Amino acid sequence: MDERHDHDWRRRQRGGGATVLKRGEFAGKDGHECSGTVELAEDAEGRFLQFRDFQMTQGPDVYCYLTPDADPDTKAQIAAGRRVRIDGGADGGELTKTGTFAQSLPAGVDGDDANGVAAWCDDFSVPFGAATLESV
Repeated sequence: MDERHDHDWRRRQRGGGATVLKRGEFAGKDGHECSGTVELAEDAEGRFLQFRDFQMTQGPDVYCYLTPDADPDTKAQIAAGRRVRIDGGADGGELTKTGTFAQSLPAGVDGDDANGVAAWCDDFSVPFGAATLESV
């Protein structure tokens, strides 16, 4: 993790004046465990996803997707969304982190049309968990 990204992560953990725009609770899918809260938030440096107390069954090639559909759990819903690379691409961008952490949105993504966040296994095309985002 580069110094700027690390500083950004630590600042966001303290709140740093961020405004929460949307919030959702993860639920496990397809026999997998997934829990915690995800927030779409904004601060002076841009928009990001804030994960709180996030836990998930680990698996291969599981990625985070921001989708226009609430409670996304189909391949079509995932295809309509955008992948959010955790840690900016460390571990290939896979969703391997647990606990409380923040991740900036990809360039060109503002999350305005986002209604869901998914933990999706690309290898097997199955959902590990999903959250429906609701305006705060």
